[in-house]
Amino acid sequence: MVRTEDWYAQNGFSPDAARYFAGGVRKIASVAAGPDYTLVLVFDNGERRILDCKPEFGTGSLFNALRSPADFARVFLDENGNVAWDLDPSIDSSVHWENRIDICRDACYLRSVPAASASCPDVAIPPLSVAEPAPPPHTSNPHSPTPSAAKRPLIPDPSHALPPRHRFRPFRQRPPRPRGKLLTSGGRGL
Repeated sequence: MVRTEDWYAQNGFSPDAARYFAGGVRKIASVAAGPDYTLVLVFDNGERRILDCKPEFGTGSLFNALRSPADFARVFLDENGNVAWDLDPSIDSSVHWENRIDICRDACYLRSVPAASASCPDVAIPPLSVAEPAPPPHTSNPHSPTPSAAKRPLIPDPSHALPPRHRFRPFRQRPPRPRGKLLTSGGRGL
């Protein structure tokens, strides 16, 4: 079934989102950090867009871990094609998922503006030819862990321990059920 822009609009999508999804979702070909917490995105159709990430920083936001421009500049495309950052580059985020912050590629497109209309003249827009897919896990990626880091515990710091209701509980086995017929006083099975 081909879904049109009208179908998306009737199902609660904004006009921009309806237009985007009706035209087919786009994949990010490359990403680069720009000045003042912006991202320069190049999509698979050659379109270049600027995403302003400053609104993501706020009280209690995960993005506060990326306040340092050097940390923000460690942006990359993950194995699903989403924009991502590893909080600790020495930990493998494909194993320890709580180490990664990511933004869905659809949200990147819908929240960004075309590069021609953006007021960022000093942003170096990466050429489309440098786009390369995300490397598979455990390759020579600067964000992948060293062999010793892969053996780290799931929660490296006890101050980040999960509340008791979220901790792993082993499967409790029920007592075995009796096999065969149970007899009543009349000698008949139940």
